[in-house]
Amino acid sequence: MKFIFTADMHLRANRPRCRLDSDWMKTQQNQLYQLAEEANKRKCPIIIGGDLFNSAIVPEIVSSMFLEFTTHVRYGVYFIIGNHDLYGHSMEHLEESTISIPYHIAENMESPYLRPMKELDVAYNHFGQEVQHPNSDCLFTHQLVFESAEDMPPNGESITAQEFLDALTNYKWIFTGDMHKSFVYKSKDGRYLVNAGHFNRQKVNEMEQPVVYYIDTEKEVIEKIAIEDNIALVTDSYIKAEEDREDRISAFVEMAKSMDNFTLSIEDNIERAISENKATLDEATIAMIHTLVQKAKEEVKED
Repeated sequence: MKFIFTADMHLRANRPRCRLDSDWMKTQQNQLYQLAEEANKRKCPIIIGGDLFNSAIVPEIVSSMFLEFTTHVRYGVYFIIGNHDLYGHSMEHLEESTISIPYHIAENMESPYLRPMKELDVAYNHFGQEVQHPNSDCLFTHQLVFESAEDMPPNGESITAQEFLDALTNYKWIFTGDMHKSFVYKSKDGRYLVNAGHFNRQKVNEMEQPVVYYIDTEKEVIEKIAIEDNIALVTDSYIKAEEDREDRISAFVEMAKSMDNFTLSIEDNIERAISENKATLDEATIAMIHTLVQKAKEEVKED
């Protein structure tokens, strides 16, 4: 088999908080076009390992963008369904989820471009379902897998690439989505696990270069292809703004607590303090102050 493997596109209409793109939809569209161009250049299909969409319900403009992208891929687009694609993270709610549109187009073979996974000689499963065609030596699954134990979060139910390969010894190739860091792992017995990683940067902790993989299973070729994604358009300014707001709220609450007769006239004290500091407080901060001061009042009662 020869194909380009990717996953975790998380296509969405609303721009992520960490992005500064003037047109987020255009950014995603350009990345999809690059992906199509890479596949056409190598004369191979694209296989997507789940989480096409960022949520179970996305605006029509997003699903239309994806369907339009498939028409540019001459050798076909195949995909499995990930947890983010499904309402309630369950295939029982497929019909309530936007992913049902491309799924039915593919399954009913209504498009020469968007093709069903069952057409390929591979094992695969949509999120939460049993593996289809398990006798193949190549598996596609949306499963959270880490490259090593050092990469796993503490106190989480996680599995390493080697553990996953050990549990599924009949597959020479396993392709996974869900974990947003790309890696290729080769076991000592010559089997592979390829994790696609994120398709673009949507969080400040996803700063590594987004990539897709060109795969030739016969020749055991794994080629990493960078997806254009301007890192200068990723910012953590919103985190700094939230931290600054929290600091101001904490200082405000401490000041309010120090007022005379705080426990007897808390509402009057707070409103007076808000009025005196109105120039530095926005509506969201004021709302949070009211919430925190109520908690402070309850603490005073308990003391």
